[in-house]
Amino acid sequence: MLTRRQLEDLSKCGYIHCANCSCAPICEGVEMKSAQTALVLADMLKRLERVYDSQFNEYFCPICKAGEEVGHFEDCELAAILKGLEGSE
Repeated sequence: MLTRRQLEDLSKCGYIHCANCSCAPICEGVEMKSAQTALVLADMLKRLERVYDSQFNEYFCPICKAGEEVGHFEDCELAAILKGLEGSE
């Protein structure tokens, strides 16, 4: 899995000199490592979509605070990211 610094460097790839890039030692295969990192993070976001509140005995979104029956509010960042990850295959 790539570190945050490697992901940041990779996001600017082509704009920084390879000698200063934290990905330089692993440059070969970095696309595969990036995809693996993204998949791990996407799976984790999906698991975190709902958290349980024992006080109210319900699940809710930790970002927009909408209950499970509501789904997400329109401006929920987590919902937007999850929707983008689903894409239109």
